Amino acid sequence: MSSDNGVFSVSLTFQRGIYSLHNRYIKELYFIEDICSFCVTGKLTFIDVQGIIEFGPLVGDEKITIVYGNDNTIVKTFKIYKIFDIE
Repeated sequence: MSSDNGVFSVSLTFQRGIYSLHNRYIKELYFIEDICSFCVTGKLTFIDVQGIIEFGPLVGDEKITIVYGNDNTIVKTFKIYKIFDIE
């Protein structure tokens, strides 16, 4: 995790490579781990200033990796199954 990203970093893994999102362009990010649900759900909303739509493309088969924590670094990787909206 680079020092300019603060206490968390987010990256998207495409077939063509890995794209790191800068924290200042992330508008909303959360994930929910519910013991009553079979899967983890979440939401990522960001401003695309570097052309990720062209780099990807976002088709719903990508992975999101979130690294967070101060002392104990926690790494969570999620597979994207559905993209609701691209504006």
